[in-house]
Amino acid sequence: MCPDALIAIITNPLDSLVPVAAGVSKKRGVYRPERLFGICQIDQMRAERFYAEAIDQEPKKVYVPVVGGHSETTTVPLFSKARSNRQGDHDLD
Repeated sequence: MCPDALIAIITNPLDSLVPVAAGVSKKRGVYRPERLFGICQIDQMRAERFYAEAIDQEPKKVYVPVVGGHSETTTVPLFSKARSNRQGDHDLD
């Protein structure tokens, strides 16, 4: 048992699994809301990877904002707002 562990949920359905993890933690008496969270960064990372491949650039050197929810029908990458170092933007690292 590690009471100070961070619990990061990354998999779908994120909107359901974080409350499930909270419920299990509460039932076991170890719930700490500041240590449990969901990560949606994967949506932005996917969009940046697709964009980087399309413009022949490294993914770490591009930025694509993503809005919406965390599902294939609600995630909206804003490719019209994407930026790359190659286009003269500042270093995005």
